[in-house]
Amino acid sequence: DDASCCCLREWLARVPDPADPPPSARTFARVFTGTDAGAFTAAVYGWLAAVPASPPAALPPVTRHEREQRRAARAEPGPPGRLDQAAADGKTVRGAVRPDGSQVHPLSVIDVDTGCVRAQRELHAKTNEIPELAPAIARLDLTGTVVTAAALHTQTETARYLPEDKHAYYQMTVKANQPGLLQAIAAALAGPEADFAETTWTEEGTGHGRRE
Repeated sequence: DDASCCCLREWLARVPDPADPPPSARTFARVFTGTDAGAFTAAVYGWLAAVPASPPAALPPVTRHEREQRRAARAEPGPPGRLDQAAADGKTVRGAVRPDGSQVHPLSVIDVDTGCVRAQRELHAKTNEIPELAPAIARLDLTGTVVTAAALHTQTETARYLPEDKHAYYQMTVKANQPGLLQAIAAALAGPEADFAETTWTEEGTGHGRRE
């Protein structure tokens, strides 16, 4: 209600004071349950995008157990000229269930260098990740950024949208479920490595119980 929103706004506008207790949990609940989740998410990530980036070593200890943050903290400087990287991936939230019984499945876009989420979009129960990638990254400045995503995003429209609308590059995985495209790529890339690049870059790591 208006009173709860006013109380919360006044508290957020103040300079933090350890002696000044925050509004009650019920006030937060009343405010946020009446907030449009999509608009709130866009506002939060828009604010985060405007905050100067901090180096991985400055991440708070509470995030160090996350795989992406651990990898970012260990990462060594890449080769000169390496482009920024963003990875899109969807995960089902454990234990989160909607009133209709469907599970909550957000699609997140992560900054590979810092391990921080740049955008997130919840998928409707009757859709999948493919049509939700464009809305998820619509507000992001991805100019000159290499975007990676799971094989299900290897779609003609995605390959058009990223370079033409977002001025980004993409790295897509092609699997046997698209046999014609897979064969065409294999034929185009057949030959010695020297035919394609003057330098190579290799990185090894472990994740999800496997060596990468």
